[in-house]
Amino acid sequence: MSVPRTPVSLRPRRHHTPFDKGVYEVGPLLRPLGAADAVFEIDEDFRVFREEKIRSLTTLPTRYVCEARLSPEQRSRAVRFFVERLLHDEASCFEWSPGRRILQARLTGETLRFDEAWNLVEFSTSTSVRTSDALVALALQIPEDFSIWTCNESDDWMAYVSVCLPNHWAPEEKIGRNFFAVHEPVAESAPMLRSSRQLVQGMIHRGPFVRFAWGVATDTRLNHHPLEPVGRRFDPSRPELYVRVERQTLHGFPEENFSFFTIRSSFENVADLAQTPELKAALKNALLSMTPASLVYKGLSESLDSILNWLDDLSP
Repeated sequence: MSVPRTPVSLRPRRHHTPFDKGVYEVGPLLRPLGAADAVFEIDEDFRVFREEKIRSLTTLPTRYVCEARLSPEQRSRAVRFFVERLLHDEASCFEWSPGRRILQARLTGETLRFDEAWNLVEFSTSTSVRTSDALVALALQIPEDFSIWTCNESDDWMAYVSVCLPNHWAPEEKIGRNFFAVHEPVAESAPMLRSSRQLVQGMIHRGPFVRFAWGVATDTRLNHHPLEPVGRRFDPSRPELYVRVERQTLHGFPEENFSFFTIRSSFENVADLAQTPELKAALKNALLSMTPASLVYKGLSESLDSILNWLDDLSP
């Protein structure tokens, strides 16, 4: 049975503004992840993420969770890392019983029990999600999505993906493909992809890293799978615009030959950002710096002028 939820004081959401240099950039853009920096950030928005994940996992889970040639050793190490980081990053939200190998989630009231190889042997939940996959059960305890990348002597590939909140891409179409194929649709990515093999090796053998990606959205819908209703068309008569930011972390495991990659989405209301003149100017300049190909990729080619005019009219 699931345990009663324990009241936990959740921190306010952190605000990220990766456009603040006034330039839109495509590339690795990796920075070292500090020892005190979290991988998983559970904050006041957690319930929104969890509810959307539950919806995804109960409607068509194979669209959002996929696996390809992930070894038992890699899976075991990934689950162990997951649990260790939860206890490190969010100690107030979890309790670990080492003798019984049970993880108690205070926020959700869920209990996860593992065997010595970190396989899930019990998952007590009051939701409609039924799974024997430890990574799926753990995914319900965090707002982040994640993937696992690995390689051999001749190729690299996405070996596991749990992305319930995709931003205009289909996880089930990317699983098993190499880094080049997965990222080839990204506009202006050719210079980065020329060294895609080296990038995957760096993800595995170096780090940990953190990076940020961003674009603009006309709603705060988290799940923008291509088969879900999408909305990128800006309406000047009813203006609504957000910067969708992705905080991404990368942890490498050379011994097991894989990299664990997380994605945490958040939204910044552009009308609020515009109350700070420096951020308003930086966002405008960053949008203006986008190439035609990037505008098409980001769904802005038809609405950029309307967005810029509206942005100009916003005053502090």
